[in-house]
Amino acid sequence: HSMLLPSPPIARVEPVEISQFGHTRLDPYQWMKDPHWQEALRDPKQLDPAIRTHLEAERSYADMFLSETTGDLPDKLFTELVGRLQPDESTVPAADGPWEYYRRYRDGGEHPLLCRRPRGGGDEVLMLDGDARAQGLAFYQLGAAAHSPDHTHLAVAEDVTGNEDDSLRVLRLADGEWLPDVVQRLYSGPVWVTPNTLLYAERDDAFRP
Repeated sequence: HSMLLPSPPIARVEPVEISQFGHTRLDPYQWMKDPHWQEALRDPKQLDPAIRTHLEAERSYADMFLSETTGDLPDKLFTELVGRLQPDESTVPAADGPWEYYRRYRDGGEHPLLCRRPRGGGDEVLMLDGDARAQGLAFYQLGAAAHSPDHTHLAVAEDVTGNEDDSLRVLRLADGEWLPDVVQRLYSGPVWVTPNTLLYAERDDAFRP
C-alpha cells in the first residue's frame, strides 16, 4: 500500500557565529536552545513559544505517520509483553533484622508496591502503594526507596513530572503519615546513616549534583 503524507515540519535556519578556543563555527539552530532551559525543564509551560510550536508540529507529524503505518500494533505489543510477565512479579526479598523487604506488582498494576513481611514467614505489610500514588497524575515514577535502620520509616524518591527531578519524602510506617519535610530536585539517594539521619544529593540550578 502507498500513502500520501504532508511534508514534515522544517525547522527554520538562523545561523549564529560561535567563537571558542580560537575557532569560529556556525550553529544554524541556536534558537532552539532556550536561554532559560532550567525553568522550562521544571515547568514545560515556560518553554519559548517558538520552540514549543516547532516541537508540537514535529510530534503531530510523528503521531500521524506512526498511526498510518502501525495502526494498533503498539497496543498489541504492549498486551503481549504484559502477558509474558508473572501476575505477581516481585523482587527477591532482602532480609534485614526482623523483616524481609521486597517490591512486587499487583495483577494489572503499573507501579511497584513496596512491601515487607516478618522474616521466616508471616503476613505481608504493604508499606507504599505505587499505583495509588500515581492515581490522577499524568506521570509517576517511583525511584529509590530505603527503610530506616530501626525499621520505623521509609524514605522514597518520586518523579511526578517525567524530567527526572525527583522529590524525597519520608513515610512513618506506624500510621502511614508523611513527615512534613520534602527535598526537591533530588539527584541521588537516600541513604540512612542513623535512624534520624539521611544522606542525599540534590541538583543545583544547572541540574548538576
